[in-house]
Amino acid sequence: MRPPFEEVTNEQLKLRNYDASEVTPVFFGKPHTKIECPDTSLSAEFDASSAHPACVGYSFMDVPPPDTPKAEAPAPDKKTCKSPYG
Repeated sequence: MRPPFEEVTNEQLKLRNYDASEVTPVFFGKPHTKIECPDTSLSAEFDASSAHPACVGYSFMDVPPPDTPKAEAPAPDKKTCKSPYG
């Protein structure tokens, strides 16, 4: 007896080009974009001693630090503060 298999559509089986940004942890947490340079071979200028090979053809940016909340104004001294209610 055959085990039950889910029906798979042709769209799900469609082959896709390899995309390094989808399978490597090098891209985790960094905004990145693919660089298209038809005039230059990006892999020819790549230095493996300073970056991961999956980074060839991608540009990375650092994530800006989160905004620090502004300090609240100190509360007035309750000994010298006058109440408007008398």
